[in-house]
Amino acid sequence: MRLKKNRLKPYLLKKHQTIKTNEGLKRTGYSDGGVTIYAEIWPASGNVQAELYGQRLSYILNALVERDTTINELDGLCIDSDNVTHKVISIKTYSNHKVLELEDVRNR
Repeated sequence: MRLKKNRLKPYLLKKHQTIKTNEGLKRTGYSDGGVTIYAEIWPASGNVQAELYGQRLSYILNALVERDTTINELDGLCIDSDNVTHKVISIKTYSNHKVLELEDVRNR
């Protein structure tokens, strides 16, 4: 399946990292800089995702990206914002593209 260029929109991808604070505590966060990726995003739906996520289904989005896009689970995606709004919870790789499942980051 080829991705249609007119459906792809630019989004900022920030890498997940462990940050050490001034007090020596470790916390997880996202890098300051980011990389622009092009993706097609739509809300999660269907019986399989409803059974898998249950009540969380309204916080889940699906995304299509090109196969050569470098992305890992827990990386953050900025959707209509400069801050991370969604994190990658699942990556499925196919012959020409990747399907991502994104979950809303609730403590922004």
